[in-house]
Amino acid sequence: MQWSIYILNDMSCFIEVKLARVSFEWGDRGHYVAPGNTVGLQSGCATLLWREGWEGAEMNMEVSIEVRTSGQQAGLSFELGKLYRSREPTIISELGKPGWVHSPTQGGDA
Repeated sequence: MQWSIYILNDMSCFIEVKLARVSFEWGDRGHYVAPGNTVGLQSGCATLLWREGWEGAEMNMEVSIEVRTSGQQAGLSFELGKLYRSREPTIISELGKPGWVHSPTQGGDA
């Protein structure tokens, strides 16, 4: 099973998103990867940001991104608990796929 993480631009302007870090935690063990890939998104668009195999479903995950708009930059984090225990997915209208919507927490200036 694979888990896909998409970013949706619900702002009224173009944004640039950098995937800064994906962290995994299981008990008191953890690791992370820092892909650094960057995508540009027009207003109202969505794109795949990260795809994870079954390993990610067993762990708590945190996805950290850096978002840039015209002259502004912010760091945001998304905490994803053990995905295999999540409630039943709903259809995400912007993607036309089943899933869950998570709101970010402000991570400070990136």
